[in-house]
Amino acid sequence: MLGIQIEFAVFNHAILTGIFIVSVYLGLRVLRRLIGHALWVINLEDVLYWIFAAGYLFVQIYHTSDGMIRWYFVLGLVIGMLIMKFSAFLAKKIDKKISTFLQRKSGKKS
Repeated sequence: MLGIQIEFAVFNHAILTGIFIVSVYLGLRVLRRLIGHALWVINLEDVLYWIFAAGYLFVQIYHTSDGMIRWYFVLGLVIGMLIMKFSAFLAKKIDKKISTFLQRKSGKKS
């Protein structure tokens, strides 16, 4: 039973790792929208992000699974990434609805 608990903890850690990886990229996208970037800078940022992501995933796999890629670790990464992408999608949709509501409300007062 202890082995299953350890594997479940590794699975949960993989989900958090997937969430973190996508969160960093979403933060990078927000930074790009706030500050204008040239195309070569965007490409450089992407290369640096992927180098960081690969190194971070390597370290996480090494620490949690002794360097062995296990199917449930990959599944946890994918689930974590999908959770974060869906959360970002919902946040964007809610933000759009709130913005539309506030614009309508301010338009009625004027």
